[in-house]
Amino acid sequence: MLQLVFEERITVAETALRQSEIAVFEAIVDLIGKDIEALPEESVAVREKWREKRAVSAPATLKAFAPTTVAMLRQVIAPLMQWRNIRGLSDAYALDLLVARTQIAVLRKSGAVGDLKIELLDRLAALQMHLNPVREKAEVIKRVKSDEFWQKVTVADLEAIRQPLREIMHHRERTGATPLPAKIIDVTEDAGGVQTNRRATNLKTVDMKAYQQIVEGELKRHFDTNPTLQKIRAGEAVSEADIQALVSLVLVQSPNASRDLLEEFFSETAVPLDFAIRSIVGLDPEAVAARFAEFARRHPRLTAKQTRFLGLLQNHIARFGSVTLDRLYEQPFTVVDADGLDGVFESPEEIDDLLDILSVFAPPAGVSTDKQEPPERTSEL
Repeated sequence: MLQLVFEERITVAETALRQSEIAVFEAIVDLIGKDIEALPEESVAVREKWREKRAVSAPATLKAFAPTTVAMLRQVIAPLMQWRNIRGLSDAYALDLLVARTQIAVLRKSGAVGDLKIELLDRLAALQMHLNPVREKAEVIKRVKSDEFWQKVTVADLEAIRQPLREIMHHRERTGATPLPAKIIDVTEDAGGVQTNRRATNLKTVDMKAYQQIVEGELKRHFDTNPTLQKIRAGEAVSEADIQALVSLVLVQSPNASRDLLEEFFSETAVPLDFAIRSIVGLDPEAVAARFAEFARRHPRLTAKQTRFLGLLQNHIARFGSVTLDRLYEQPFTVVDADGLDGVFESPEEIDDLLDILSVFAPPAGVSTDKQEPPERTSEL
């Protein structure tokens, strides 16, 4: 994940420099310099690249940001970031990654800002406000949740809230996560009478969020070229051979992915493999928008509140591949109305039509979810 953070910061710096945002560029270059200095000298891989590290870490070289320097940062220095210790700080670095991607979207004036905003609000909603460290950051949290913050958000605004929030991201609730069962490998006694102990390997020993970032980053590199990913993002069916080809692709391209962990990462999920991948890479926003366009045509008198709710819903489905009904009664949807779906739509016909759309993006029948649906809506699904 630290390699992904480093690479995204390079992109932020490149984009800021291209758009003559010098203050932004200098602030991000400073972070890049600190990342380089944080590389562990005791690592053999880092020691082998000490000349390159020393050359690009010079402040004058970094600030010049010549094409050769950028190339060395990406090709030589970025892969070294995997040797930094992430233990206990994965939530903080995951936020760094999200903020960097949001900063890129802001600089480019991209529509992805809406998706990334939802993801950030999701993380804030999971914070345990009864804990003192979280409560101390209440003003920052309140600011980020406000509409005013996002109306004219800047890179500097995002950087200002990154530091205080990363200190408390490990205080998020974990009740929604279900750990994967251990994979047990039994080793029988050999001919010499020597018996080795049973060894358990599972994703509990690996930071799930960090591992997902690795898989997600590799898959996203092939959005435009891989036909299987294009089918998954369009919500179309794929074959088992297509899926296995994707697994092999990640293994070949990413040195941080092992076959055992990757197979366990996918195969132990409660949903079909293509749906699990879809939950990582999301759906094509245009495919999602097409479904909701038909809903808007059938109900031409939508209010401003309903239109905003539908916009959040489209962004969420495009980003995460699906949405469960209970999710519509939580942040960020309760930002529009405290009662969620029930507070936005009153017409049974509108609700039924909307649930029909959600069913298109739902897992196959019989697949369980982590959370139960609210009782009053279960029958309508």
